[in-house]
Amino acid sequence: MSLELAWKGWSTFLLTPSVGPRVLVDPCVTTLAGFPAAQPEDLDADLVLITHGHHEHLRDVHRVLRRLDVPVFAPPQVVDFLVRRRGIAPSRVSALEPDVSLTLDGLTVIPRGFPHLQKHDVAGKLENLRRQNPWGALGMFARELPGFVGGWLVIRDQPEQGPFLACDLRWTEGPRCLVTSEAFTALLEADHAGNPVVALAPTVKSTAKIVKLAIDSRRAMAFGAYEPTAADLERLAAGMARDAGLRPGGTVPARLAAACGGDRAVLAREIEKLALFLDAAPDRPHDLDDAALDAIGADLGEAETSRVVDAVVGGQTAVLGAELARLSEAGTSPIPWLRQLARKLMTLAEMKAEIDAGAGQDSVFK
Repeated sequence: MSLELAWKGWSTFLLTPSVGPRVLVDPCVTTLAGFPAAQPEDLDADLVLITHGHHEHLRDVHRVLRRLDVPVFAPPQVVDFLVRRRGIAPSRVSALEPDVSLTLDGLTVIPRGFPHLQKHDVAGKLENLRRQNPWGALGMFARELPGFVGGWLVIRDQPEQGPFLACDLRWTEGPRCLVTSEAFTALLEADHAGNPVVALAPTVKSTAKIVKLAIDSRRAMAFGAYEPTAADLERLAAGMARDAGLRPGGTVPARLAAACGGDRAVLAREIEKLALFLDAAPDRPHDLDDAALDAIGADLGEAETSRVVDAVVGGQTAVLGAELARLSEAGTSPIPWLRQLARKLMTLAEMKAEIDAGAGQDSVFK
């Protein structure tokens, strides 16, 4: 029994078990603060779950329900808002109370209350700042006044006070998932979590609260992984080559880094191939120069991959067949050109979306 968890943007998650109802959590299809938003046509579920009343977690529920004829489960104050302010039929929304289990066909939902900040409490924020820095409060108020007014118009009637629910979802066929805005804190404070947990936090800074919690806790381990720069890849290529008994010189590390397309496994295979070609090993090192790279086709440059990509995009099957045969004879990994193809297709898709939205072709192509 498996469970697929897909982040659809901002607060939106889609939980899809191999058997049982699909759950859409806190759907938001509005772009906020530059973060990606879910696309309504990508949201297909058997029920909608709202965890609390912060506006970005419930503002688009009515828009999603125009496409999905499914029930909604939410805290009582959210149910009241959706019926009273969004015109959703009372028969479509049901209230979740803390510690009161809800049993559905194939799924049990156990809501738990948890503390969560009332982040739109502008008056409270200003009062805290006034106590710490009176002049700063005045400056912030003047600077942020337009944002405060705009935010107040959006959230003035929305249920900001709670309760805030952490939902323990238990599918009949096996998987279990805890949905909460404070899951990390709850797990660290729990006596027994039941299973090892991996928490992914994309774009998080080293000063973020979640990182500090992990570093300070004996129950967690923090690990930072960052996309390597070109210089990082060159150093990695040089180090791996030396470990294999190769002494790379000149532009060899840069060419190896470019050839692997950022994939360490591809880089390892290229170095292994070069070591075999030169009969190199840690106990019998050998110089690695451009001639060796040229001899066995380890360097797959942008120009070479572009021919394959252009053939795929242009539907030129004869050209594609010839190019693939050439690359196969050279023993070149397909990963670099596949990645370039993916980038080009994504770019074309984004350009088409802009044109479909009304943008002029000249401005898009620029």
